Amino acid sequence: MWIHCSRKHSTSTTTNHNQIVDGPPITIPLTVTDADFDYVLFDIIEIPSNGILVGDSTLPNNTPTSSQIKYEGRSVGLDSFTYTATDGRDGHITTGTVLIDVQSITDTGSGIVDTFDNGLGFWSIIEDLQVPPDTHDYDTWMIVSGTDFDGREGNVVRSRDCDAPCVMTFNEIDISNFEKPRLKFDRWLDSSLDDDRPPNDWVKVEVYDGTTWNQIVLWDSEDTDFDGNWHTEVYDVTAWINDDFSVRFTAQENGNSEDVVMDNFSIYDLSTPSTITDLTASVDFSSSVNLSWSIPFNGGSEISGYDVQRQTNSGSFVTIQNNHGDSTTNSYTDSTVSDDTLYTYRIQAKNSEGSGDYSNNSIVTVPLGPRAPSIQTINNLTISADDSYSQSIFVSDENGDSLTFSVSGPDFVTISKISDIQATLFVNPQP
Repeated sequence: MWIHCSRKHSTSTTTNHNQIVDGPPITIPLTVTDADFDYVLFDIIEIPSNGILVGDSTLPNNTPTSSQIKYEGRSVGLDSFTYTATDGRDGHITTGTVLIDVQSITDTGSGIVDTFDNGLGFWSIIEDLQVPPDTHDYDTWMIVSGTDFDGREGNVVRSRDCDAPCVMTFNEIDISNFEKPRLKFDRWLDSSLDDDRPPNDWVKVEVYDGTTWNQIVLWDSEDTDFDGNWHTEVYDVTAWINDDFSVRFTAQENGNSEDVVMDNFSIYDLSTPSTITDLTASVDFSSSVNLSWSIPFNGGSEISGYDVQRQTNSGSFVTIQNNHGDSTTNSYTDSTVSDDTLYTYRIQAKNSEGSGDYSNNSIVTVPLGPRAPSIQTINNLTISADDSYSQSIFVSDENGDSLTFSVSGPDFVTISKISDIQATLFVNPQP
C-alpha cells in the first residue's frame, strides 16, 4: 500500500490482508512515499475488534518511510485497524486503513483443504515485479471461474502473463503434529508455455520449513507438462515438518494469454481412513440385511475396500466380508441371515496405510419369516346317520396373520370362524 505525503495534500488509502482464525500472526507492511524525502512516523489510532495487534502502538521504522506490525486473528469475520503517517510538518499527516478478512479453514480431520471457491483468504499475493510495470490488469494470481479450463466446476486460481515472477504464498500453519504430511493440488499448465521465448516460462513450487524455502518441483520450457490438461500432484513433505509450514507457487509466463492454473489445494497427514460414523442396517423382506454408509476421508490414500463384521445375538464379532468393494463403495448386502435373530454390524475402511477404526455399531432384528398356521388335530370320528356333532378347533399362527378357515369333504361337514385362533367344526349327516 502506498500513502502519499506532500506539502499540498494527504491521501487515505485502504489495503486488504487475509488471516486464518487462531493461526500464526501475519506481518503487515506499512509503506508510504514522501515528496520531501522526510523521515515518516507511524502511529496506530484505531485497534482491530476481531483480533489483536502484536507490538507497540507507536510503530518502529524499518526504513525512513516504512514500518510493519503483526496481526493475530481471534474470530472469523472482517476486521480492520487504522494508523497515521506523518513527516512532522504542519498538515502533513495521512491516514491508512488496513482490512483483514479472518477466515476459518476446511478441516478434514487430518488436514486442510482450499478449493478457492471462497477466494484467496489464505494466501498472500505478490504481483508481476517487472520494471517498468506491465499495464495488464491480470499480471498476478487471481480467482477466476474454472469453466474455461476443461469445464472445471467452481473457482480456480490463475496466473497469466507474469513477465516477471508472480508469487502466491499460503499463510503459515502448524503441522508439527503430522507424521506423514502430504501436499496435494491440481495444476493446469497452458500448452503455449513451451514457446522457448526468453525469458523461459516456468512454474515453481516450494515449501517453507520455518527457516528457508525448499524447492520441491520446477516445470520449465523443456518439460512436456505444458499440455493444457489437468494433473493431480502429490508430494511427501515429511522432511519439512514444523510449526510454521507454508507453501508458495511462483509462475513466469513470457507471452500473451499464457495461463498457469491451480485448484483443490490441500495439506493432510497420510493415515488410515477416517472412522465411519453413520453405518445404517435395514432388513429386506426377512431374507437379507442392507448396510449403507457415507464414504469417509481416505487418509490421503485411495480406499481399497471395507471389512464387514457381524455379531449374532450376544455372540462375538466375526468378519463376514474381507476387503469388500473399492473407493466408491458405500453399501453391502448380507444374505446369510436367519429370521427371528438380532444382528449387530460394524465396518472399517482400508487403504495402503492399513485399516481405520471400526464404525459405530448398527443393530437390526431380522423378523420371523412366513410360517404356516398350526391347527388342532382331530381324531377319527364315528357319528350315526341320525346324529350331529360339533367341535371347537383351535389354531396358532406365529406370524399373527388374519386367518380364513375352510374344509374339504362331504357337504354335511362345514366350518365356521369364531376368531383368528378358533373355529367350530359342524358334522350333520341328516338330510
